[in-house]
Amino acid sequence: MSAQLLNRRGFLSLAAGMYAAPALAANVSASKWSSVSGPLGQYIERYLRTMQAPGLTLGLAGAEGPIHTQAFGFADLAARIPVTTAELFEIGSITKSFVAVMLLQLQEEGRLAFDHDITRYLPWLPIETDYSPVQIHHLLMHSSGLARDFPLIPHQSGARCRQSFSPGTRFHYSNFGYAALGRLIEKVDGRSWQLALRKRVLEPLRMTDTEPMIASLVYARIAQSYAQQHDDRFYHRGASLAVARKFAVEGAAGCIASTPLDMARYMSMLINRGMGPTRRVLQEVSFKALATSHVPAGHFGPNVGYGYGFAIDKVDGHTILRHTGGMASFMSAMHIDLDTGFGAFASINAQQDYRPNAVARYAIKLLRARQESKPTPEPPAVDETALATTKDYEGSYVSEGGDQIEVSGADGALLVRIGSKRITLRHKEDEQFMADEPEFAFFPWVFGRAPVQSSGGEKSDQEGAVTELSWGPRWYGRSEKAAGSRTGQDQVLQGLTGLYYSENPWAGGTRVIVRRGRLSLDDGTPLQPIGEHLFRFADEPESPETAEFLEFVDGQAQLLRVGGEDLRRIPDLAWPTIV
Repeated sequence: MSAQLLNRRGFLSLAAGMYAAPALAANVSASKWSSVSGPLGQYIERYLRTMQAPGLTLGLAGAEGPIHTQAFGFADLAARIPVTTAELFEIGSITKSFVAVMLLQLQEEGRLAFDHDITRYLPWLPIETDYSPVQIHHLLMHSSGLARDFPLIPHQSGARCRQSFSPGTRFHYSNFGYAALGRLIEKVDGRSWQLALRKRVLEPLRMTDTEPMIASLVYARIAQSYAQQHDDRFYHRGASLAVARKFAVEGAAGCIASTPLDMARYMSMLINRGMGPTRRVLQEVSFKALATSHVPAGHFGPNVGYGYGFAIDKVDGHTILRHTGGMASFMSAMHIDLDTGFGAFASINAQQDYRPNAVARYAIKLLRARQESKPTPEPPAVDETALATTKDYEGSYVSEGGDQIEVSGADGALLVRIGSKRITLRHKEDEQFMADEPEFAFFPWVFGRAPVQSSGGEKSDQEGAVTELSWGPRWYGRSEKAAGSRTGQDQVLQGLTGLYYSENPWAGGTRVIVRRGRLSLDDGTPLQPIGEHLFRFADEPESPETAEFLEFVDGQAQLLRVGGEDLRRIPDLAWPTIV
């Protein structure tokens, strides 16, 4: 399939007419809830315009079943073909909750126990447990100490996924763990993952339009989707999109494709604490285990825990089950308010480095207001990247070579002035910002703060003042003393720098840089040496993730192995313009 490439101007011209026609809608429940679709639809249309996304599919659910489904925008931007609610969207890691449901069923049947060692069932699993055995319970709550994306069947003979901390003591998201749990289901159930899922969950919930595996036989039913045209850089607002290729995904960490109506049926079962249309899918005690926080999960936000396949949150005093899903060209979010009995699922047919959480949250608020006969709540900000204040970052910064730049505030964003250039920065996460301008989107712009010492001399949790700004190999200090402090070049480290690339869409490309004498990935993550050409991510020293440089030619590494995935060095045509 040839890609229909869209430059920024072309994409915006399509977007301008995208919402002129009414969205395709299908009410599937009581008409008393139809009033929700008006304000929610208006918000979604504004959301997609601002986020410059192609289309979105929406499903709402209550205790009595599906409430409403609706589709917005286009599946085919060039031909202006709208998304429909009949099309499948890839739900990504929301699949993990289905895994948890099936394993809880198997435990109810006495066919396994969550405190069992996973190698009791899968002795071939390529892991090394340096601390203690990994239990099924640990894998379900992402506390096994195993890597995030290590391949279940390693690409290199004899490769092993090594445990980096005692299981059960902390949270570290692991797709590897859930892929193993999918194989566990096959082993204990005696059927393939696909057949077991159909019989155990999909058929009892009448989810007749859901596919348990993304494969060529279902490609025609999956909505056309988009990814960035340039996969060697970070997403920036207005980045050119290309039609994404379809490829098979069978691992249980994220392999389900579904419609909004089927997802509403799934949410209704969860709202009813395991009760399906005709019988229980989960017993009450099993649902309680599913929806109980077992470990703090800062990955999902402050004060959020993780149960089994779900993040457990508290919003306005209500217990919320939620999860997101990111695929190579789809982004999804599902939120379920257990206290008021409403759920919302939203999915976008593009990968643009965000999830439609704002849509799901607002949908829940609207449903709750209708139930309580309260006024329509104000919609949240569409652009979640907007800063409440920019004053922390504003001021002058000086490079090691003496070049000066100015940072000022601009409508919730930052404006960087470098000579005659003006660069708009939008907040990404933490202290990271992304440039709107394509030539400055190869790296995030990262601000650094001074450490704050407590009265006892220990490091405080409080944030200090912003003292530095970096972009790729460039570094700027807040003081004139930064000038002239250039660090010498280490030839060994220089041999590791460059662009490394994989055809795996989840790996993509990454640039390795040296900044101030220290090796880093392009997102600013510093690499801490732990062996010859072997590094750990210094910002998370207990993480099992490692980066290893291999196959040297004339002092230059030709391979970078991250989490068991090999990325090969390729010529970086952009490198001369960005260093």
